[in-house]
Amino acid sequence: DIFQICSRSKFTPFNLASFYCAIKQGLLSDQESKVLGCTLLNTSWLFSCGLPDSRTLIPFYIRSIERYLNHPASSPVQTSLRQACYEILAKILSMTNRFSTAKFPVDGPSIGDFFIQPHITSFVDLEPHFGYILTTALNNETNSLNLTSLLHLGYVFVFEYLPYSTFSSTTTQGTLVLQVASRFIGTFQQIILRQIPTWPTEVSLVALEILSDLTNLYRFIDKREKSAAFTVTRLCDLLSNRSDDSLALAMYRCMTYWLMVDTWAAKEQDVFNRSVEVALSDLISPVTGAPSSSASSTSSTIPSSTGSTRAAGS
Repeated sequence: DIFQICSRSKFTPFNLASFYCAIKQGLLSDQESKVLGCTLLNTSWLFSCGLPDSRTLIPFYIRSIERYLNHPASSPVQTSLRQACYEILAKILSMTNRFSTAKFPVDGPSIGDFFIQPHITSFVDLEPHFGYILTTALNNETNSLNLTSLLHLGYVFVFEYLPYSTFSSTTTQGTLVLQVASRFIGTFQQIILRQIPTWPTEVSLVALEILSDLTNLYRFIDKREKSAAFTVTRLCDLLSNRSDDSLALAMYRCMTYWLMVDTWAAKEQDVFNRSVEVALSDLISPVTGAPSSSASSTSSTIPSSTGSTRAAGS
């Protein structure tokens, strides 16, 4: 922590090089080793300090985070370590567009099954790694606070990359990289819509808000009409089968955003009609969505203007 505490001190290149070598060795440690966890936990602040050439460690951090987040947390300590990983990832995400094609002097070694991930030679090569890390973490994370952070990171990733993913590149590697964000947004939507019933209410509310905000990027989404129809259909299913009303308002708000984002609903009449049916059923029965017996009965009575009762059908 001396590099963080003594922010006004001037460290020699030799001091920094030795410090970076120590961090590198810690990041290369086995996943079961406490060294890797301690390194991630105690250096989550590194990229905020502006230390010279600290960005050369980014490939090693990315490789280590890929390995660490590949499995669910099994203890409170691991939950804290996963939070540190998300903090590091957030700082790296904020650099990518700024440095663009800036080169890294060396790539972190691929370990185990992660050799299939592309080499990291520049900041632009980080995009497929971001997509992989976020997708894996969203499927494995169980902590509410960490899930909320992940959902925001997913939106930031899409917001930063998706507007540029529709442009072609002259190089084969560039074309492959630029397609990642457009594929990730579909996966992101599917994970949110699948996990909403299982996530805690506070997490699901954040997820629905972010799902609504994705409509801001509608024009950049590949096969956007199908994506909108899928989202509305899935929300209708969730509304029809819900057991309580804690998320109903947020679901309807989200569905409204996707219905009004464009004129796609005019072509998908079945989807539009389904949304209207679900809304009308809730007007009749605010809890279960099923028609209430009092509304459907023709023999129910209502007060008359004279204070007596009369049959509804009379």
